[in-house]
Amino acid sequence: MDSPVAVSPRPEHIMEFYSDDDKLLDGWESLISNAVETGDTAICVATKAHAYGLAERLKLHTPKVTATSGQGRYITVDAAEALSAVTPEGKFNEARFLDLFEPVIASARPAITGKASRAFILGEAVALMWLRGEYDSVIAWEHSWNGLAQARSLSLRCFYPIEVLSFQRDHDNCQTLCAEHSATIIPSGLPMLSGKKGNIHTDSELIQVWAQAEQLMQSEDGLRYPEWQGKYRAALLETDRGKLFKKVEVAEAAILTRLDDLGPETDNSGERQELRHARSGLQMIKQVKLGFFE
Repeated sequence: MDSPVAVSPRPEHIMEFYSDDDKLLDGWESLISNAVETGDTAICVATKAHAYGLAERLKLHTPKVTATSGQGRYITVDAAEALSAVTPEGKFNEARFLDLFEPVIASARPAITGKASRAFILGEAVALMWLRGEYDSVIAWEHSWNGLAQARSLSLRCFYPIEVLSFQRDHDNCQTLCAEHSATIIPSGLPMLSGKKGNIHTDSELIQVWAQAEQLMQSEDGLRYPEWQGKYRAALLETDRGKLFKKVEVAEAAILTRLDDLGPETDNSGERQELRHARSGLQMIKQVKLGFFE
């Protein structure tokens, strides 16, 4: 009788959105420092500008990390050069991808200490491709990293600027991109959520919820529906867990009242959709931040 085939668990592959360069570099500094200090190896795929800014921060705050670069514990890869190498003629080439990154990972392996240690990969090359409209190459890149991560026990984190959320909402690649990741993080308000389809919405709908929340958190000027959006915004921005419950209740009541006022026969389809997204955002806050599960 044949023995059962062992199936490796899905690798950690997180998609994180950032609101500005300072937030990106703050996050990278923290992640890289933590990886190196706990015995892991960090490999960062960054643009020249971001690599320089990161290097300055590490020199200032954690010089120990900079010192480990010569030991293979912290490695940087130029994002533009990487893209040029793996996308000849503007199309992703998996063989070129493996030729580039397998030696980098191999060079990091001797620096990993302990059985539980791992190589931690973070970068932004995918964002450069996505913003250029090279969606097929982005999906192929993410998929190839998943295969490499499973084979080499890697931990992955991809960074996209928040502007990515403005892409066409019904784009087929939206759901495909989410499906390539194990989880998603947005800047503030709504915390980490599973990348798998859940009981609330599909991944493409979640993207719309996040985009609405981020837009509301940016500024209270020019709210289209201030009677309920102001209350929803207050809940998104609240960081005190003790106060959050009340603000979520107030926002939810305002949203339900407005939905009732609109009724089923009105032409306010745009506002109705905004209200549905806001209700989903409040459900996420209740589940992830307040621990309520329906």
